[in-house]
Amino acid sequence: MTSSEPSRTVNRVIHPYTKMALVAIAMLLIGLASHAAQAQTFTVLHNFTNGADGSNPYSGVTIPQAGRLYGTTRSDSTGNGTVFRMTRQGSGWTFAPLFRFDGSNGTWPEARVVFGPDGQLYGTTEDGGGFGVLGVVYSLRPPAQACPSLFCEWGQSILARLATASDGNFFDYGDLIFDPDDNIYGTVETGGSTCIGGPGGGSGPEGNVYQLTKSGQSWTKKIIYNFENPSAGAQPTSGVIRDAAGNLYGTTEACGDPQCNHGGTVFELTSQQGTCWSEQTLHAFAVDGSEGRAPIAGLVADGAGNMYGATIAKGPNGGGTIFELSPSQGGWSFQVLYALSGSGYTPGPWRNLALDAAGNLYGTTYSEGAFGYGSIFKLTQENGSWTYTSLHDFSGGNDGGYPLSNVSMDANGNLFGTASAGGSSTNCAGGCGVVWEVTP
Repeated sequence: MTSSEPSRTVNRVIHPYTKMALVAIAMLLIGLASHAAQAQTFTVLHNFTNGADGSNPYSGVTIPQAGRLYGTTRSDSTGNGTVFRMTRQGSGWTFAPLFRFDGSNGTWPEARVVFGPDGQLYGTTEDGGGFGVLGVVYSLRPPAQACPSLFCEWGQSILARLATASDGNFFDYGDLIFDPDDNIYGTVETGGSTCIGGPGGGSGPEGNVYQLTKSGQSWTKKIIYNFENPSAGAQPTSGVIRDAAGNLYGTTEACGDPQCNHGGTVFELTSQQGTCWSEQTLHAFAVDGSEGRAPIAGLVADGAGNMYGATIAKGPNGGGTIFELSPSQGGWSFQVLYALSGSGYTPGPWRNLALDAAGNLYGTTYSEGAFGYGSIFKLTQENGSWTYTSLHDFSGGNDGGYPLSNVSMDANGNLFGTASAGGSSTNCAGGCGVVWEVTP
């Protein structure tokens, strides 16, 4: 399979730190321009230090209740990553590490943790889990007794490992989801084996969607769809969402036609009797990049069944696009809602958008904004058109930079997320990252 885009490995971790010389100027400009022109307030809640708290968060945070945030960092002083919790106390926040990965139990958690029906935290790691293992699905449970200190490690269970070539390689950015029967669904970025009963005949798997089913205290992993045909897409990186009928929806980063020239797809999976599910490609992004390219971010749906997503590059203004898929006469209608401005391989949103009750969309960009270190944005619809508002432009300094984060919203309309770089700590080249809040 060929593609005109650079390889996935190169795109994932590049941080152009050569721009750090602009930080001092940028911070002055923020005070004079960005904050003064906007009613909301941006606050750094935690500066990562590359110690027990970790460093370089590659995902956003989960908010199970008011005043509680849970998240992950891709690295720490051992290079393996952490899971953390933040709790609001008065006008401030306290930070508590919950778990540190050591390689044998996983390394590089790049996705958020989510709460399961049993109250435990569930997540994935991009690598690690033992010799030859390329990622794990894990759960974390709190200590049986109250923790007497700041760091009281939670217990871990490993639900599944990517231990063979048929499993595929790399659990990536996507959140896990549960169905009403407590089965878990997620995606693997590359590889896999031909699904028993599947169509086969393709060029070889380029990622898969899997299901985990619990029986007693053990879990069974089953591949329900392999991306073997380039026309269906390749490299699903951001998980799936589920509708009331049990159908799954997601995006692939690449391909979309037999020549693999399209810039990714939006797909639907429908359960069939037997092992495999059937796939329908709802949209393949245009070869010329006019609709955007590489929808690494997954999907979010509203109550009417419309789905929203983002691409990280190309589009009319070079910074990716925000798009919508709407049910229409038994099919789906695609439209670009907004073209973001930017340049480079991956300047746009890397994570799923957020949708509020009024229908406004929220997200982050990786390297757009006034200073080229990313932004937090809001899209508001009025009279059929969408208006872009920057809620914060990162400077790469103490406020953070290069957010690889979704936006999470609490019941009061406060927004939370992370930035993968920047911050006040000097323990990481280019900064260890931050947790941030934007208040209305």
